[in-house]
Amino acid sequence: VADEEPEAVEEQEQDPEHELSADTSLVDIASNAISACPVENGVVFTRWGTVSAGTVLAGIAAGLEPQSVQLRDLMPRSGQMRSQIRSRQQVQPMRVDNLWAATISGDLAEVTLLHVPSSPNNIQVGAAGAWNHTVSPRWFFLSQRTALEMTDAEIRGGIDGLVLATNIAEWRNRANTLRLSQLLDMYYSERGVFGSPMRSCNRRDQFSTVAPIQTMRDQAAAFSSILDKEMQMAFTVDQNAIVQFSGSAADALASYVPSNLNDPSCEATSITPNDDTVWRTAADLFIYIDVSWPYNDIYSVVGNLLDGVDVGRFGTRYTVLSAQTGEVIVNSTLFLADFHSTFTLALYQTLQSGLNLPNVIRSLREHSVQLMTTERQTASMSGRSKIGLVMPNMAAVSEGDSNWAVQQLAILREEVPDLRMLFFAGGSHTRFNRFVREESRDVFPLRELGSGAVIDAVNVQTLPVIQRIQREPRRIVNPRCGGDWVQADWGSNTINQYVEPQGVVFYRLHPNYFFRAGDNRRIRIQGHGFAPLTVCQSRWVQLPRSNATQNMDVINCRVVNSDSVDIDLSNACDGHTVIHSCPPLFFSVEFAVRSQQNAFRCTDNECRFPDMARFAVMADNLGCFSSAGKAISSLVVLLVALVAVFFRQ
Repeated sequence: VADEEPEAVEEQEQDPEHELSADTSLVDIASNAISACPVENGVVFTRWGTVSAGTVLAGIAAGLEPQSVQLRDLMPRSGQMRSQIRSRQQVQPMRVDNLWAATISGDLAEVTLLHVPSSPNNIQVGAAGAWNHTVSPRWFFLSQRTALEMTDAEIRGGIDGLVLATNIAEWRNRANTLRLSQLLDMYYSERGVFGSPMRSCNRRDQFSTVAPIQTMRDQAAAFSSILDKEMQMAFTVDQNAIVQFSGSAADALASYVPSNLNDPSCEATSITPNDDTVWRTAADLFIYIDVSWPYNDIYSVVGNLLDGVDVGRFGTRYTVLSAQTGEVIVNSTLFLADFHSTFTLALYQTLQSGLNLPNVIRSLREHSVQLMTTERQTASMSGRSKIGLVMPNMAAVSEGDSNWAVQQLAILREEVPDLRMLFFAGGSHTRFNRFVREESRDVFPLRELGSGAVIDAVNVQTLPVIQRIQREPRRIVNPRCGGDWVQADWGSNTINQYVEPQGVVFYRLHPNYFFRAGDNRRIRIQGHGFAPLTVCQSRWVQLPRSNATQNMDVINCRVVNSDSVDIDLSNACDGHTVIHSCPPLFFSVEFAVRSQQNAFRCTDNECRFPDMARFAVMADNLGCFSSAGKAISSLVVLLVALVAVFFRQ
């Protein structure tokens, strides 16, 4: 429904390059005039076009209880109308299908009765619009004020609802515990529902399959006949005219969808083009923000980043902090809404600007140790990467702070070996090269957003950072170590993990857990019989895969189902005298093919989708080896020696 919206939209939320202007002068509250850009309610933002959510849900509900009723059974018992219907049904009885009535034919009936009679030679379906903000959309403005009987959002919702309604019964038979959230999560993603082409980015291709033109004409005519008797109009439309008008409306929709519904394709929105692999992120992400950035810019960049790293209970947990003080701005959370509700302009203006790298390092150490302590208490082997993302603007690091930071980072890497520090920086981003492990992979430029150039667009600039976060291997740890690296006992630990069809999960075990020789020390990857899984391991290749085009001489792969792969670590650092010279263990688990199962077994609460395969990562007799204590002791000895020399002079 398109309504007048008298409330003004904040100017800071406008992006003139991508959104319509929310000019409040278009709304005359005193005269109750209709805005030139009315607001459409009941719609939701997706990457593949704005959708009428109610129509989608109505389609799903109808698909779970499909019905097809003869038109004569739904019509009032007036003699003339029944005579017209009987004459129409002598060839074939007209039937109303609730799958169609809940989705496409319902809106087509409005076009048939409210629009076509007054404009039979200029039938219009569809009404485009735009959101007031790309990162935090709140209001959806239509670009026209007439011919709103079937907007673009309603067309998308109708097609999506009909696709889901047509297939939901089969999907429920294959996964009888299928939840609504899982269905929508699969459909509104590149992966599709159970690996099928049924996905919103294929909407236009699916339209001709689920909505044959003759069926659409018949269903539009049938439902228009019902709606005509329920509406109070100034004129009467006889049955023959309804059939003619509804056919014209259906033809107009059939022409409009392929030519005017220009939503992004699956390939255009893929984070990794030309790659069918499903990349999922599961990280503990700490984002340090320099508030000298313009609020609109940093809000858009961080919001876009969070959209791309699978924030949620199955993926990434994030915390937003100050790059100057290290204090928390947005508490650790699994919900995107927390960022948008907390990170406001009013709060932003109270924060200290600039970058204090020592404070960032202290904060990272504190949060990392706290996380490792929690892992010890819960006996968790993690299964998530740990990333600190620093976003300075033009701030430089003094020579004193720089030297201190280099020393502390060396100690921090001993204390928290699996922490990866990234910089997403304004100005000369290479000034932060000395603070990262890999200069070519861990430092990224962030340019101002207002230039209008494609290269400066938010999604273009954040894409390399999102890909880098995606490709950071997930941590496998010995939870007995905690944050102090003191091991009280030895034994085994297990963590259940999940991978979806065409998905791959990468892991890393640092040598801090197997540096010295130990009996029966190993990692075991145990299949649970859900599907064949490819397990690859390497000591040198960070992302080992069976289809790798190089380094196959240092990658070992094996397919498991109900069996397991054992990786012996009893003497894995033989010949290495210091921990950091011993390479980590990298391994991956890949569900390389689309599932052909008739039924899916993944019903655990941790299963994001029913077609995922469960496996276990088991660790036996891992140790706790860190030279952080030695490094700190050496630093203390050095300071004492310097003080002694000073007082002698």
